[in-house]
Amino acid sequence: MGTVNIISFTERGDKLNTTISHIAGTDGWGYTVRNRFSFDKETALSDWTRKAFQSELIVFIGAAGIAVRAVAPCVAAKDKDPAVIVIDELGKFVIPVLSGHIGGGNKYAREIADIIGGEAVITTATDINGVFAADTWAVEKGYRVADTGKIKLISSALLRGERIGFISDIHRSSEEAFSGDIPENVVPGDRTLDKGILLSPFIREEYPVTLNLIPKCLCLGIGCRKNTDPAVLKEFAEEFFRDNNISFSAVSDIATIDIKRGEDAIERFALENDLPLSFYSAGELMALPEEYAFERSDFAYEHTGCDNVCERSAVKRALEIMPGGSVKILVKKTKGEGITMALSLYL
Repeated sequence: MGTVNIISFTERGDKLNTTISHIAGTDGWGYTVRNRFSFDKETALSDWTRKAFQSELIVFIGAAGIAVRAVAPCVAAKDKDPAVIVIDELGKFVIPVLSGHIGGGNKYAREIADIIGGEAVITTATDINGVFAADTWAVEKGYRVADTGKIKLISSALLRGERIGFISDIHRSSEEAFSGDIPENVVPGDRTLDKGILLSPFIREEYPVTLNLIPKCLCLGIGCRKNTDPAVLKEFAEEFFRDNNISFSAVSDIATIDIKRGEDAIERFALENDLPLSFYSAGELMALPEEYAFERSDFAYEHTGCDNVCERSAVKRALEIMPGGSVKILVKKTKGEGITMALSLYL
């Protein structure tokens, strides 16, 4: 459930504010609407804006200059800033001024324009020239952009009519990746090009300039000794992902055995990373098909009733997420100081 903050400054603007607020809150957007109808000078605009920056969408109904000055001190990064839209008080023009692609500003502007009968004024170069926008596509597909600084380099190349490469580690074909036609000047599989896109949980430089897009496709299985220090588990996890050149952003879920319910290190790690944590009984884990060639440990079996907590937990959760899909162990059991981790990949 996202949040939209809407602010207006005049009587006409307040009426438009009421209309948009009602629609955003009731007509399928699924947003919690927080608005200030008649802006009063007792509350500083800077304070309102700073709080509003915690939302997904901010709408200013008034002059663009007001919005620009208000948001300027809050702007952080392409992948962190909310979408900011400016609408004139008559509702003629709907202008995204921040996070048009990753934050969805362009999409929201078009939706609002359709609702109020205005015109969405889109200024991003890829959109007005009809060129493939990798960051917009990534957001639509739920992929994270590893390095937002590469977006400009890829987009600029496409705007110049240059070809860029494309490689996906998670699709059988590029047509499958794009759900149909491959965008113009995007060349799948050609590693000789200067620039390209890599869609993968792995971080690697396939091209001199590689835009890494990270899909949510991994489950992290964890086992640990009782009363493991949370800081030690966190440090081991960072090392585990770094050593395997895998982005932690690719993890969708964490899983472990049910006797670890209440284990502070695991539960805190999941909470701090805002990831769901699943628990399974030893019987559930041991019942998994042996086709996964789990590494067996007599010591683990003696203490938990399961011969490999991390690998089996990772696979069990992946099979639940993608029943009937393709699931494999991507990184086998890795041992640390009283900690084990493994990764499963589901497609």
